[in-house]
Amino acid sequence: MQGQPDAARGAACALASLAVLAASAGGAFADPSANILGAEYAAVDVNGNGLADYLNITLTLSPPQAGSYLVSATLRWPATGTSVAAASSIASLPSGVAQLTLRIDGATVSEKQLDGPYNLSVELVSSPSGPVRDRAWFATPAYRAADFERAALEDKPRLHVGEQSVQLSSPAINASVNLTRPAVRWGPASSEGGASFEATFPRVVAFLDDGDHAFEEAELACEADLEAATWSIAALEVGPSAELGSTIRFSIQADVVFAGALCAPPVEGTLALRFLITQRSGTVEGPTPVAILGGLEVKVDLVLQLAAPLPASDIAFEVNLRGLAPGLDFLVRGGRGYTQIAEGEGPLPVEPLVPVPPADVERVSFVDQKGAAVGHFAWLSLAAENLSGGQERFAQVTASRGLSNGTLRVFLAAPNDPALEGLTLDPVVGVTLGAAPPSGGVPPPPPPPARPSLIVFVAAVAAASAMFFFSVYARAKKY
Repeated sequence: MQGQPDAARGAACALASLAVLAASAGGAFADPSANILGAEYAAVDVNGNGLADYLNITLTLSPPQAGSYLVSATLRWPATGTSVAAASSIASLPSGVAQLTLRIDGATVSEKQLDGPYNLSVELVSSPSGPVRDRAWFATPAYRAADFERAALEDKPRLHVGEQSVQLSSPAINASVNLTRPAVRWGPASSEGGASFEATFPRVVAFLDDGDHAFEEAELACEADLEAATWSIAALEVGPSAELGSTIRFSIQADVVFAGALCAPPVEGTLALRFLITQRSGTVEGPTPVAILGGLEVKVDLVLQLAAPLPASDIAFEVNLRGLAPGLDFLVRGGRGYTQIAEGEGPLPVEPLVPVPPADVERVSFVDQKGAAVGHFAWLSLAAENLSGGQERFAQVTASRGLSNGTLRVFLAAPNDPALEGLTLDPVVGVTLGAAPPSGGVPPPPPPPARPSLIVFVAAVAAASAMFFFSVYARAKKY
């Protein structure tokens, strides 16, 4: 990325050239200033392969006085303000109208995998620091990421943002996040029929617990209907991470309202679903800082913020799981080990799952007819809670499940508090590759811990006593 005088542009073939002056730049997107008047764009294809190697942005400037200026231009995806690409240059400009061309690398635009039109923010600052500091906004043409020279994505995660969904993929997993309702579908990247599994998040419930901290319908105090909420993309980031390798992060968010007999007046809040897919590809070593299998899982943080206390002892997120491919059953932990639940069973009432130790990862697996796990929904058995006054704490997550119309209903619950302002759970959805079917189709329950034998215990005591008396005797005899 470099600055160059307007007269020194290369003679490379222009793939597209479109002038956008302040008077006609994108309607509401255009916000010129007295010192930054307009922008022109030229996507340039150097090798004639139909893809732009770089994007020339020619800025029309009117600095108040001659001098040295730092000029910066940033392309941003308008939905979230995500930075797509940027360029800057220090230039010596005369007073009055002048032009300066900044060059943006095409592969940088391609790598972000976000389609335009983009918002272009331009900054003009005296260099060294001086009296001029100005900013203006313009709109670009409707460029697509695929219009630019391909970045070397190799096996990095891939992204496609559509009108109804966001597609995430790696060499092993494909996932589709719905933008109009809180739901994610996923499956192996090699599956020809599309997604194999679905998780929806229909509601958050506040309940009065009977002592086991697991939600049951009779304990309901009030609920927030997430499917009736209006969802939108709140953030999106594509780029490398020092700890996770290549990553794509984005979140959808909605305002929610808890209503019910005990929630009068209703309690308002916001809920965000934050998604993360990562692929290390050997570029980062060591354990991941979060519980996620790179390339095989998509992390789905559930983040609830409350505007007022909820009149309940506990709060639970409802997650509905179902197989989209034929012949898939559920495998869950039961009171006598693992239990396989056929999708055609039921209806089954909501009942607690066997508690697991704090900080363990618990899961519901999708298994095929041979009993082999092919996908899963997993969660850490600890929730993060934010309390008024800035306090933070971790709390045990207790799960319960029921079955209705082939859908496994899972409730992930954490204790409530009058000072609770925020609650975060961090489940993942994933695929299992090359899993061998367990013996008998269902993994056996873990064996009970071995109990000590009374005979062995008595014999050990006798042997220890004999050694003690022999030692005393030997000392007395001075052996």
